[in-house]
Amino acid sequence: MNINETAERNKGGEDGYTYTDGHRRMICVMNLIAKGRDIRKVPTRFEPDGTNDLDRILSMIPLNGGLPFTPYEKAKVIKKAHGFGVEYAEIAEKIGISLEYINAILLPLLESPQAILNEVKTGKLSASLAVQVQKENPVEAPGILQEAKEIAEATDSPKTTLKHVRKAKEAREPAKKVRGEDKPAPETDWASVGPFLKELLENIFNADPKGVGKAITDAANAYDNVFSAKV
Repeated sequence: MNINETAERNKGGEDGYTYTDGHRRMICVMNLIAKGRDIRKVPTRFEPDGTNDLDRILSMIPLNGGLPFTPYEKAKVIKKAHGFGVEYAEIAEKIGISLEYINAILLPLLESPQAILNEVKTGKLSASLAVQVQKENPVEAPGILQEAKEIAEATDSPKTTLKHVRKAKEAREPAKKVRGEDKPAPETDWASVGPFLKELLENIFNADPKGVGKAITDAANAYDNVFSAKV
């Protein structure tokens, strides 16, 4: 348990201290004392001279020997350290996490909608799967993951997995076909369309000042007719 001596004095006139590590252990000790256990000493050690807030933040992950940090907690620590002006590459080296993992999973995770973050925080959804689904389906991700969660719960699965996500996507396919959303985007033959667009622009540029409005309207109508026919 690390403690940091402060310059403040408490009401009793003794030196005051701030705990910087071992909070869970201290809570357990205080709970035991409240239940009548006679605990008079708690092993502690002082921080090295010159230790600052950034040092404490960067040491949170590598020195944590108790309950492991979740990916979300790691992401929050990394973002907080970056707020001190430290580059992510340096943070990665100091805390022993690859820069690729930070950039590909942890930082994108922080941008997730709250509903998805809640699932990751509880451990029912992995950070990597949450980020993967959002990358592949930016708009539909919350709905897909919610439906995947329901599928997982219906089969008594403790976590939402890729298998559940795939089933959720498959269940959406019939509805997409009904709406025509699965229709492939039409391809445009730019070799033939190019001269057509050039002609439209030339008509506008060469139009008499009084007829520019009409030229623009005619060009817009012609454009709509051509591209609407391709849909």
